[in-house]
Amino acid sequence: MHNLEILSDPLLALFPYVADQPDMMDHLRHLWNAKLKTVKNKPEAEQAAAFLQLFMNTAYCVAKTAVMPPYCIWDSKGLAARHQNFEKDCHD
Repeated sequence: MHNLEILSDPLLALFPYVADQPDMMDHLRHLWNAKLKTVKNKPEAEQAAAFLQLFMNTAYCVAKTAVMPPYCIWDSKGLAARHQNFEKDCHD
């Protein structure tokens, strides 16, 4: 794939941004671990579909719709505001 090609897959397009947000990744990981208990014995394709649905309903939604302060580990007020956005906007 060339760098100039547009990524049409929302997971591939947004995952690098989400991966650079440690608090967002922690929240996504926590939600996935909870979801994994219900899909653990399912076929790999169903697990992948479940992860995509979780990602779209949580991380994608927050990253594309929520107005959040930039991630800064030393900004406790900013981190609290980000956490509130996760709690408010992340539902699976």
